[in-house]
Formats: sequence, C-alpha cells, structure tokens
Amino acid sequence: MTKPLSKSKKTVLITLAVILFIGLCFGSVGIYARHEINKPTLEVPVEEPVYINEIPEKDEEKLSYLKTKFDDAFTDNCEVSYSSRVETEAFFDENSGANSGDQALINLALESVKNSINDNYETFDKIRGDSAVKTFSLDADGNKLLSGENFVFDMSNGKTNDAGEIENEGRCFSALTVNSNDNDLYLDESFRKAFGIEQDEEILIYIKQLLSDTCDFADYYVSGGNFSVESEIDRTTDRMSNISFIRNYGFDVTMIFKGDYESFGAVTLSLNVKITGKYSFNWYHAVFTSRNLYLNPGDYQALPVSVMVNDEAESGKDFTLTFVSADESKVTIDEDGVITAVALTDEPVEVNMKLEYLGKIFEDKLLVTVTDLEVE
Repeated sequence: MTKPLSKSKKTVLITLAVILFIGLCFGSVGIYARHEINKPTLEVPVEEPVYINEIPEKDEEKLSYLKTKFDDAFTDNCEVSYSSRVETEAFFDENSGANSGDQALINLALESVKNSINDNYETFDKIRGDSAVKTFSLDADGNKLLSGENFVFDMSNGKTNDAGEIENEGRCFSALTVNSNDNDLYLDESFRKAFGIEQDEEILIYIKQLLSDTCDFADYYVSGGNFSVESEIDRTTDRMSNISFIRNYGFDVTMIFKGDYESFGAVTLSLNVKITGKYSFNWYHAVFTSRNLYLNPGDYQALPVSVMVNDEAESGKDFTLTFVSADESKVTIDEDGVITAVALTDEPVEVNMKLEYLGKIFEDKLLVTVTDLEVE
C-alpha cells in the first residue's frame, strides 16, 4: 500500500511543476522571438516621384509656358469650374461734407451693389473643358507685360515655409503681378483682353444703373491698379490644377444724390474694387498611385488607384474600368479592384488598368511581387 504524500511534499511538487511549466513557456517564447528577430525581411524601396517639368529660365518662356498649360486645360479630357468674387472698400473725401450717418447709408448701398456685382459675374461648376467659357487669354504682348519695372514674375517648384523648408515639391507655383498705372499699358488692347478688363469696366456702368434712382455720377476716374495671375501646376503630369486672375481697380467717383437722398449733396469717394476669378481643373484619369506593390502569399488588398470621371457617370454605362493580371496563377484581381497574392513570383507580375470613358482609353500599369520575406 502506497503511503500518501505529506502536505508539505505536495506543495513542493506543485511548485516545481509550476516552475517547470513557466520555464517551458519562456523557452518557447524565446525561441519564437529569436525566430521572429532573425526572420528575413524585405525593405520596400522608397519610390522617388518622377517630375516632368523644369522651370523655364527666361520670363518670356515662363509666360509662354503658363499660357500653354492654361490653353491645354480647355479640352474634353478635363472638367473646369469657375468662380468669381468681388471685394469693395469705400473711402470718403474729407471735404465731401458727408457726415457719419450719410456715410453709413452710402456704405449700406455700396454693400448691396457689391452683392449685385457678384451675382452679375458668370460662374460654373464641372463643365467639360471644351464647353467651358474662357474669359481670359494671357495673350498680352510679352514685351509690354514683362518690361521695365511694371512686373514681378515668380515661379518655383514647391514653396518655402517659415522654417526655410521646401513643401509641396510636386507642385509648380507661379505669380505674375503687373502694375498698370501706366495708361499706355492699361489701354493696350491685348493687355485688356488678357486680364478681362473690358468686362470689368462694365462694373462702373452697372453701378451707375443700380444707383440711378439715388444719385447721378458727375465725374469718375478709373485707375488701373495691379493685375495678378497666380497658378498651380502638377509636376508629375505637367497639367494645370488651378489659376486665378486678380484685378485691383481704383475708382474716384463724385456722386450727386437726388430724391430722398438729395440732402447728401455731392459726395466724392474712392472705391477700391478687387475682383478674383479662379479656374479649377479636374483631369479625367486612371493611374496607379504606386509603381510597385509587394505582398506575401495569401495577402489581399485594394489596388492603389486614382480614377477621375464625372460625378454623375455610371460604371458599366458611361465608363468601364478593368484590371488584368499578366499571370493569374500568381496574382488575381476581382471586379472591385481587390488584388490577391496566390503564389510566390520569380519576376514581378504586371497588372494593367484600363479606363474607357468618353470614347477614349486611359491606361496605366503596376508591378506586383509576391515574396515569402516579411514586407516592411
């Protein structure tokens, strides 16, 4: 008959068993950890962006480049949106005789005028480029725009922040500012066409009509002020993203009030008007946002793509988007653009994407590698 163990011996055996179990656990963890630490890994190479455009050196070449990119955007491959904004400020002549109450009423009237002017400018959203209205031309004689001290023309790849670091290197920014206080330049036909001045000068006529029940314009003078063109170009596609035409005018106006406002008499004021017209361009495209993709067997994910079509376009009806794997025994892609790594690859497998839209074909390709190395 076996003699039962004493309570103290049981405790010792249980303790030893626990220690042995913990030791085995730590040993297993250590072996796994060493395996994981020593497991071969694949460091995915960093893809450096490929930029197309180089900044022209001469100002005449910069202007020509800007004009070409602007003209190129008015195509059936692009959607164009246009918006305008008018800002006004009024300053009264100290000798005009207008008291603070008169000034408040006149400012109120001018605010109403400003809102009406904004409504009078045409705006449109997401119109195909070949159907969009092109108010500005940039066709002004370069010799007149870029002569003497009348202009400042800056063009750079990226922008320098407050810390002196360059940001947005994938964008080319430009700003051309022309001071047209030179009346010969202001009256030049090509300059007026380039900046839409003739359209803007209709504002004064429009203001006179809006205020015709309130006052008559006894005298007015229009000064040119400053005219600017600011643009942004995508350096990876060499296509314009947006461009703004900014016009600053000074109107010196003598207004003789009548009717209920006859007591105001003649009031002289300086009216500063800033008009901004901005074009935004959305280009139709189908591109992979990466050139290479690395996966382990069994991995799946959405393909890295960027596709642009009209918001109202319906898949299968207005456009088709297809993906084709060059070797489906290694890589497969479903109709939603989800890629699955099936087996290891000796060489990268090419994946082709094709967008058929508006009777045109947009294509791009991606190289996929399936590896047993851990992808970092």
